Amino acid sequence: MKKFFNPTVQPWLTLLARLILGGVLLAAGWIKAMKPSEAAASVRVYEVLPVNIANTFGYTLPWVEIGIALLLIVGIWSRWTSVAAGTLMLLFVIAIAQAWARKLPINCGCFGNGGITTDGKVHPWTVCNRDYSRHRSNFALNFYYLLPRR
Repeated sequence: MKKFFNPTVQPWLTLLARLILGGVLLAAGWIKAMKPSEAAASVRVYEVLPVNIANTFGYTLPWVEIGIALLLIVGIWSRWTSVAAGTLMLLFVIAIAQAWARKLPINCGCFGNGGITTDGKVHPWTVCNRDYSRHRSNFALNFYYLLPRR
């Protein structure tokens, strides 16, 4: 474990964690920003927020993701930006888990497509294994980045 926190290696690992998390957020945000109505639909299908709030959140979310991604990639306010990204990933994990528990026929909508499964059926293992795992991985990367440096 001590080699993992080697002072010569850790800056590169934290840079890699920042770039991966920033890249995922940038791709997800950009895809949704190009199709804002699908982004709003992706939020609505979770059936957690009232429609008007879900629409506002859906139209705003891609730009928040792009902003966080750019700050992570460039390295500006990286600790605070990492906290924001981690909070966002945690919210995504909770949203996906509650949708899965309620057996809603949706995919995560992370990369656009409106959030509805193409066949209208519930695919809990696909959602859980692919989307949920991706957000947990991103959250873990974010947690690693926030570890104290030596």
